[in-house]
Amino acid sequence: MTAENIIKLFQTNAWVLQQQAKDISHEESLLSAPGHANNMNWAFGHIINGRNRALQRVGAEPVWHNDEGDVYKRGHDPVSAEDALPFDKLMADLKLSQERLEAALITISAEQLAAVHKDNTLEWHLLFAAWHEGYHTGQTEIFRQLAGKGDQIIS
Repeated sequence: MTAENIIKLFQTNAWVLQQQAKDISHEESLLSAPGHANNMNWAFGHIINGRNRALQRVGAEPVWHNDEGDVYKRGHDPVSAEDALPFDKLMADLKLSQERLEAALITISAEQLAAVHKDNTLEWHLLFAAWHEGYHTGQTEIFRQLAGKGDQIIS
């Protein structure tokens, strides 16, 4: 796996997220499925939190600092209208995270990807981050349908 291929994984996820978010209002981003499910707003925030960790791993500046994204962390209660960041801010922050990831990853060598960070290689951590956000990216299709869009972005 090369840094360029990892960039392509993140680019694909970002493109799908942008497509799924088309014409979604902030209010629509807060619609949840029954039960203890979250919503599109949370999925975007959670993905940005994951990208922050990836950015830190490659030595780039994260998009969010301090506790800005705490309500989007794993295990947090479903994000509410009171806690949620505006959906247009999430979209802008996703775009910024993509720009920063691409700029940082393009400079990463094969040796850096193979270097062990904590319990695994940098390559593994980045591939896991891309897989994890792909999982949540897939959820956004359901959230789009909950918002009543009734279309099919990805076939």
